Amino acid sequence: MLTSLVILALTSFIPPAEVRPGQVDDGGVRGSLIYGTDRQKIYPLYVTDGGAALVTGSTTNSDYVHAGQAHDAGMMGPLMHGTNGTHVWDIRTTDEGILRTVSEPVELYIAKDTMWDETEASIFSIQGKRTLGWNSTSVLGDVAQYLDTTQDLLTPVVPASTYYIRSSNLNDSYDGGVGGTGAQQVRYVYLPADGGYQQVGSANLNGITGVSIGAGYDFFQWAEVSKIGTSEVSLGNITISTTSGTGAPATSTIVEYIAAGGNRSLSGRYKIPPYSMGYIMDWTGSAVGNDQDARLRATVFSDDGHQLSTVFHFVDTQYIIGNQTNFLSNLHYFGIPAGAEIKISSIPTAAGAANRMSSCFHIIVHKMSGAP
Repeated sequence: MLTSLVILALTSFIPPAEVRPGQVDDGGVRGSLIYGTDRQKIYPLYVTDGGAALVTGSTTNSDYVHAGQAHDAGMMGPLMHGTNGTHVWDIRTTDEGILRTVSEPVELYIAKDTMWDETEASIFSIQGKRTLGWNSTSVLGDVAQYLDTTQDLLTPVVPASTYYIRSSNLNDSYDGGVGGTGAQQVRYVYLPADGGYQQVGSANLNGITGVSIGAGYDFFQWAEVSKIGTSEVSLGNITISTTSGTGAPATSTIVEYIAAGGNRSLSGRYKIPPYSMGYIMDWTGSAVGNDQDARLRATVFSDDGHQLSTVFHFVDTQYIIGNQTNFLSNLHYFGIPAGAEIKISSIPTAAGAANRMSSCFHIIVHKMSGAP
């Protein structure tokens, strides 16, 4: 064993020629392909300028180093990013050579840094629930909380229509900033009809009187209470619909809904924003009452998750026994392109309101490089 070894830093290691694992040249011994902090190819064993392989403990500065590690090179774990944000592999160290032996999954990386491959990324939990009954026991019904025994599917958003937000309870009110005891303000996430990226809107509630939030919407992703009184939940059913005034909106006019006693909509659907790619991580569901024959559906082709379709296709299926919850189904980052819609649907074995379903899926939304 050499008594004098110098570990080559990744930033200066550029192999002069391709060699097979176990061979050496002036660049050193190489193994499986990984990438360094400045994207040059590196391999999991390092050598001195004299061409001898680095082995455990054989560094001149007495640092304890294993094959595959580097003292000052910043090698990483699976699907990780280096200290300058680049995409690298296998074992991670800081620039000071401190080893991190636990690999960091991509989900944790995004959750901490809201970045992936140097561009913006987010993880969303899309939740759906149906509690007001079903219109059919033979065709698919969407799992959204405002749907009932009169309607199978979600109501499409019409860009030219003006939408109003209201509650069924007078105490869900902003009331000039004084506020009622229930929900006072609602924050809603949407896609604009002009093709822009995902945006956030906000509206102050005025009890049972509809408050206009205007037109120009392409899709509502979800809504949630952003300011509330002492109740900590909405006291009435909060709707976004085309119904103005004080009248209760019909189901066919509603596009978003927060049920009384809650603070977030549960409409079980999401549309991938422009300039983005979605990756479905997993989904699950539970049934109350009778069985549910559930589907996760998206407007993509089954053989190519990058190709947009005008038809909803099955991404995955689950048969849920009544009064049970299914295990989480791993979808292995199934790709969903910009403009595609994803939603949860099911065929119940009985249509009454006693037959309920809850479900959710988790998705990574990655804004593409060069997006405006």
